[in-house]
Amino acid sequence: MLCHEATSHYIGDGRIHQCVETVRNFIDCAFQCGSVTSAIIPKVGIGSRTSLGSTHLNNTNVRRVAGLRRTLGLIVMLEACGTQTQTPTQIDLEDSGRICLYASDALHPLDPADAGPQMFTANKALRVQYVLPDVCLSTGCSQELDVSCSLTSSGQAFAVSSSAMWKQLTADADHPCFADCYIVNTECATSDLSAGHFTFVYGTKTVALDVPSDHPGPLCVSN
Repeated sequence: MLCHEATSHYIGDGRIHQCVETVRNFIDCAFQCGSVTSAIIPKVGIGSRTSLGSTHLNNTNVRRVAGLRRTLGLIVMLEACGTQTQTPTQIDLEDSGRICLYASDALHPLDPADAGPQMFTANKALRVQYVLPDVCLSTGCSQELDVSCSLTSSGQAFAVSSSAMWKQLTADADHPCFADCYIVNTECATSDLSAGHFTFVYGTKTVALDVPSDHPGPLCVSN
C-alpha cells in the first residue's frame, strides 16, 4: 500500500481501524517512501524517541530511520488495540419523547418556551417537532444515530410515530465521551389543513387542535 493510501485510509478521518494491519502498513510506508507525511503526525499527537547505534547511514537510510521513528510512535499508540473490545449498547426508542405542534410560519426552537405565539390558519401545513429532551448524546460515545418522525392520517385524526436508534459506548480510556451534548430531534409535517377540528395521537397522549386558532406557544405532549 502506498504511503498516501495508508495515511488517508487509517488516520485521515481521525480514527484507528484494523490495528495490526495499520502497523504493518506504516512500517511499509517508512521504508518505501522514507518517512510518514509530517502533516499527519501533529493530527494524532504522536511524539516518540528512539536510540539508534552508530551504524553508518547513507541518505536513503536516514530517510528510512526518520520514517521508522514516526512509525514507532504509532506502534506505541496502537499497543492497546487488543483490549478495545467494548461492544456498544443498542438503544431503540419508539414513540418515546416529546412532540410539539408548530404553525408552518413560526420559529420552532428545541425549547418550546422560546417559541412564542402560534397562529394556526386554514390552508397551511402544520409542523410536528420530535425531541428527546432528556437525552444528551456525545460525539465520542454515541454512534450511528437514526431518528425519524412520521404522520398517518385518517380523516381529521393523525397518528404521530417517532423512532430514535443509536449505539452507545461507555466512557473509558479508549472511548472518551466528549463534553459536547447534542439533542435528538427531527420534524415531520402535515399537508395543508382545511378549517376544522383535528387530533394528534402520540403513544398514549392526544393533542387537540382547532383550525384556525391562536395559542401562546406550541402545543406539546410527552410520551
